[in-house]
Amino acid sequence: MEISFAGKRALVTGAGKGIGRATALALVRCGAEVTACPSIRPVCVDLADWDATDAALRDDAVGPVHLLVNNAACASLQPFLEVTPEEFDKSFNINVKAVLHVS
Repeated sequence: MEISFAGKRALVTGAGKGIGRATALALVRCGAEVTACPSIRPVCVDLADWDATDAALRDDAVGPVHLLVNNAACASLQPFLEVTPEEFDKSFNINVKAVLHVS
């Protein structure tokens, strides 16, 4: 089965390595015009920063998006009861709020 995304724009968050990068590269192989951070056509933005994300997504460089892969995430590797408010906010901002905002 051949999958084609020719003429489609894809936005992939968390494309710097791992699954996000592999996904972005696979979409390119399938013909998509990919905007990713920090890859194919880079849009590097701190997803925890609501205003900066909004500005980056409204930029003409991103354009209309036909396919969104919300892959960006962060993890705090420490015992649950030792998580600080700052670490919790960072995790929540990237793993929850950014997904809603980018979508």
